[in-house]
Amino acid sequence: MQRKPKIAVLSNCTGASISIALRVFEISEDVSSFELFSMSDTDRELLADSLSTYDFIVTALHGAKYGRLAAASLKKEFPSKTITFAVPFFSGLHPEFGYITHNGQHLINKNLLGDYHLGLPLELLKNGFDQAEIFEIISSNRYWSFFNPMKAWSLSIDTLKQRELDADIKFADFIESEALKSQCFYSFNHPSEKIVTQILRDFVRVSEIKSVIRGFPIAMHNLVDGAYLPVSDYVADELDLLYRTPQHIRRPRKVDEDFQILNLELVRKESFEFLLKYINENDARLEDLQVTSPIYFKDYVTL
Repeated sequence: MQRKPKIAVLSNCTGASISIALRVFEISEDVSSFELFSMSDTDRELLADSLSTYDFIVTALHGAKYGRLAAASLKKEFPSKTITFAVPFFSGLHPEFGYITHNGQHLINKNLLGDYHLGLPLELLKNGFDQAEIFEIISSNRYWSFFNPMKAWSLSIDTLKQRELDADIKFADFIESEALKSQCFYSFNHPSEKIVTQILRDFVRVSEIKSVIRGFPIAMHNLVDGAYLPVSDYVADELDLLYRTPQHIRRPRKVDEDFQILNLELVRKESFEFLLKYINENDARLEDLQVTSPIYFKDYVTL
């Protein structure tokens, strides 16, 4: 019997999903997943030293700051077994959400959605809106008047396709088609099992491993237990989606606990309150706070 390949997956949380799928589809029984951004320099060096023992290295397009583990470095050192992909970050379905950074550090709201935040309140503050008006905006129909969902969708697709130019595995075309018909993201950086399945199908194509890839079972998908962000009905209508999602937010599930369901309007209010409290307690200057998302937030928001 032919030995199944030993595979290393270097990515973010999506890497864990890919690793699970590699086992589920019986492509490999020896899969290791590594989140480079959370590893120490010492651990990254140890990982780099160990990669020669793997048959395949499936890696996101990590940049030069990762040294020997940068995608370009791995391609140079292990050209025949390094297979790259673009991380499936996608704002096209969740344009109101992003990260907020203060001098490059992510703001974390442990009582709400962790590092997920609404982007609009910060941009309104930066453009001179007072707090009372912002509270009124996020609680009314005015909220979506600042967004251009079609532009966010188009920019997201174009950005992902551009990043894929340097990647071996391709799935942007799949998202462009399938995400109009069925839910493909649980948040802007958590792809659904459908995208994980597509990544595996293209991995099989590139690696030339003989395997039949069926649907990745949702029960095996690790990201299902993460935060759930709805596709707003407004966004769905603007994009003419063929489906709708529940209009609530779900906090990540903790061990031995049920999901906590949150009212969308309440989340918007509490997210803004957290931002104001952070600014006051840290004497943070607005110019040092940034909304970061898979595409530039300001490119699809008009103030």
